[in-house]
Amino acid sequence: MIPVLRSLILPFVLCAGGLAAPASAQNVFSFLARADGAQEIPPVVTAGVGIGAFTIDTVANTIHYRITHANLSAAENNAHIHGFAPPGTPAGVLFNLALGTPKCGMVTFAEGQQANILAGLTYVNIHTTANGGGEIRGQIDEAPGHAYICAGDGAGTACPCGNNSAAGENEGCLNSLGTGARLRAYGSASISSGNLVMHHSRGTDSSVLLFQATAAIGGGAGVTFGDGLRCITQNVRRLGTKTACAGTQYWPDIGETPLGAFITAPGTIFYQTWYRNAANFCTASTFNLSNAAVVTWIP
Repeated sequence: MIPVLRSLILPFVLCAGGLAAPASAQNVFSFLARADGAQEIPPVVTAGVGIGAFTIDTVANTIHYRITHANLSAAENNAHIHGFAPPGTPAGVLFNLALGTPKCGMVTFAEGQQANILAGLTYVNIHTTANGGGEIRGQIDEAPGHAYICAGDGAGTACPCGNNSAAGENEGCLNSLGTGARLRAYGSASISSGNLVMHHSRGTDSSVLLFQATAAIGGGAGVTFGDGLRCITQNVRRLGTKTACAGTQYWPDIGETPLGAFITAPGTIFYQTWYRNAANFCTASTFNLSNAAVVTWIP
């Protein structure tokens, strides 16, 4: 499902009690792209694959991204974000990307491009010396699904120093960058054949831990912990610590263990990220947390 463009909000305001954000409609959107040769025009037979996570801020007009790829048939020689076109249709280059993997960064788009970006009409194209027109392509159009709890917007447990995020954003308490880290879940939650991806964004460029548990704290309201809220408990399992770039990270990356491998039986599992925030901000702690994602696993 492609998200609908909604009204914009005012920027975050710094006040005497800490960072505060006005109640608002959503102004930050998340997308995933899964790239392969079958999406190229014409299709390319290749073992190459890629994945990319994108966070679009419709107030700042920015896209933060992290893109990885593997198993290309030849050396990568170009990489771009193209638009505007639906799957199966070519389009021109919008943004140049650096060579290599991972690719992390931010691009700024024009206000007039916003609606087409949110409509899923852009795609990542990785070119190689063997396939100059593109070896793998991935449409930037997969919107997150599943449910979310424990937003750090003050509707449940208040954030520890008035650092509530904007209502409607469903993200964690604000960090030293003035953003709340958000966790989003994409894809199928089938234990045997799912392709679930967890996407952490809007955090700091530091270590970030994804963990899962079988219960929510306080009915999903959470409890204060560091600069944020701890949202989940019971049968806690750490799924891996990585370093974020452009505030972004995801699990699993190409070639990593599927998240379904950590599930022993169908049912509801809660996910959250815990990340380092060493700046002099909020409490004396040096960490913060995202919101929590709720995933119902099937066989």
